Amino acid sequence: GLTGGLAAQNVSAVLALPADRVVFGGGTEQSFSDSVVTEQQASSWESADGVSAVEPVGISQTSAEAGSTRAAVSLFGVRPTFGPDAPTHEGTLTLSVDAAETLDVQVGAEVAVAGTTYTVAAVAGDGWYSHAPVVQMTLQDWQTYSAATGAPGAHATVLAVSGDPDWAATDESAGTTSSSVLGSV
Repeated sequence: GLTGGLAAQNVSAVLALPADRVVFGGGTEQSFSDSVVTEQQASSWESADGVSAVEPVGISQTSAEAGSTRAAVSLFGVRPTFGPDAPTHEGTLTLSVDAAETLDVQVGAEVAVAGTTYTVAAVAGDGWYSHAPVVQMTLQDWQTYSAATGAPGAHATVLAVSGDPDWAATDESAGTTSSSVLGSV
């Protein structure tokens, strides 16, 4: 039970990605910490025959602050189409239940990430990544955060791709590497 719980706190948010495969940028190595997907790579996947959906996902480890409370969190930058609880407006966040409890906040509260203040638009889910609760922000907000903290030009960390394309040919054409969701971890 302990091992299962620790494993879930490491990758539950990745295993819940709405995808058939996870696409990594940056060569043949599959690593969430090293992957950088460019806008051109995302466009290649979006236009590939057999692809039904492409969701860019930016992932970063950081801390969030609410009042005098500070907590480690995993930022997931997503588009509104990512899921029913995804943030729909810049400047807003969706906190997992654990992130909201740790920061002691509710909907409408303000939370600071890297010196920028966001409003909590929703509290939902139990996603964890790298032993930190997930906080979702818009992909555009994540791109701004990412550029300010050392990854200028990153469109996303990975792509969550659904459909039945020629995976190997599209990887080769786009300069990416794809894996099953389970295989990606």
